[in-house]
Amino acid sequence: MDFIDENRNYIVSKFNEKDLKEYLNFLNNYLIEYRDKINLNKKITFGLEFEYEHSSKIATDKFVRENLKSYNSTYEEDFNSGGEIISPVLIDSINTWLDVKRICNYLKEKNATVDENAGAHVHVGVSELGKDIESFKQFLLLYIAYEHIIYRFANGERIDARSNQVAVAYPICITYSEFYKEILDTKDFNEMKQVLALNFNRFQGLNLNNIRFKNITKNSYKNTIEFRMA
Repeated sequence: MDFIDENRNYIVSKFNEKDLKEYLNFLNNYLIEYRDKINLNKKITFGLEFEYEHSSKIATDKFVRENLKSYNSTYEEDFNSGGEIISPVLIDSINTWLDVKRICNYLKEKNATVDENAGAHVHVGVSELGKDIESFKQFLLLYIAYEHIIYRFANGERIDARSNQVAVAYPICITYSEFYKEILDTKDFNEMKQVLALNFNRFQGLNLNNIRFKNITKNSYKNTIEFRMA
C-alpha cells in the first residue's frame, strides 16, 4: 500500500474530461515491447494445440509440412471442417515463439475461426511438481484461487468465450469446492489419483487426466497438466 497515493484518483470511471483525454493520449502512444521469451526455467516443458474451423485442412497440412517439421496437422473429430495443429514438446525459446507466431499468422490469413467450437490448449509437463504430494496440493490451491482470472485472460480482450466452453472446458472451482477436503487429506499420489478420477474429467478447464501418477517426475509427451479454457 505504500506505493498508492490515497490523495489521487486511480479509478478510470471517475476521471474528469481533462484527465481522461490525458490518459487516452498516453495509451495511444505507449509502446508495448514484445519479448522473445517469457523466461521460464529450461526444465519446464509444455505443448500447444491450435484448433481451427472453416479453413482447409489440406492446405494446413501442406503449410505445416513445409514450415513446421516437428509439428502435426490432424483432424478434430468434433469439427465439420478444419482441424488441429499440435506442437512437439517445447521449451521457452525464441524459436518456439517464432513458430507460434507463424501458426497464428497463417490461421489469421486463411480466415480460420477459433471463436466457435475451436480452442487453444496448453499442456505443461507435470514433472516440475516433483514427487512431493504437498507441492501438487499447493498447485491446485493456487489454480483455484486464480481460476477466474485465468478464464478472463483466456476469453480474450472482448471477453468472448467460445460457444461450447461450458461443455468442453468448464471451471473446476465448483467441483473442487465439493471435494477439496478429500483432496487435501490424500497421503500419496495413488490416493490423489483415485480422488481425482472419481470427481474430475478431461472436459474441465484444468484437465488432470493425462498425469501418470506412477511416474510423476517423468518428462514425456503425455505426462501433462492441460489448460483447456482458451
